[in-house]
Formats: sequence, C-alpha cells, structure tokens
Amino acid sequence: MTMIKTFGATLALAAAATIAVSAPAVAAQADAKASAHVPYSDLNLSSAQGREVLDRRIERAIEKVCGQTTGNIGLDASVRECQRETRSTAREARDLAVASYGENRLAGGSDKVIRLVAN
Repeated sequence: MTMIKTFGATLALAAAATIAVSAPAVAAQADAKASAHVPYSDLNLSSAQGREVLDRRIERAIEKVCGQTTGNIGLDASVRECQRETRSTAREARDLAVASYGENRLAGGSDKVIRLVAN
C-alpha cells in the first residue's frame, strides 16, 4: 500500500512539474502572433474569377491565422473576433490590390502578397 501511495505522489509531482514547465511555453505561444501570406501575382484581379480566387485564399489564410470554431463557446468567441478583425484588415489590402492591379500589372510579381497577422 505504501508503494502505491509513493507512486501516486511521484506521479502527481511529475504531472505538476510538467504543467509548470509547459505553462511558460503555452504563454509564449499565445503572445506570438500567427501570420499568413496570400500571394496574388498569378491572378488577374481585373476579372471576377481572379478576385474570387483571391477571396478564397484570404478566407483560408484567416482560418490559418485565427483558427476555426470548435463548439467551445469561450474559445469560439475569440476565434470569431480574430476572424472579424483580420477579415477587416484583409479587405482593405484586397481592395487596394484590386484597385492598383492595372498600375502594377507589369511590376515584378514577388511583392504581390497580402500579409495577414492575428490581432
């Protein structure tokens, strides 16, 4: 019986140590902002089809940056807020890319990227 109690105490101590060590790592991850790049140099933004493809890429990037809803009310609220804020920022960058498409069509394609960062 003493051996079982000792093993249980050791197991509990090990679990507590693991949590204590991993807590700073989890906090550091929460502070790190997720980001995604949405390239559009291969798209014709003067066409509806090109803009639709860009919009789909932006939505996938928003999910990558903010995550997806899971059914957890508390977590989902923060995910939806992140998606809303990131979508608003992305919309501005998308509209600017579309508006300036004709001007930049002959420019190098490597700089044609929308960068999204979770707020």
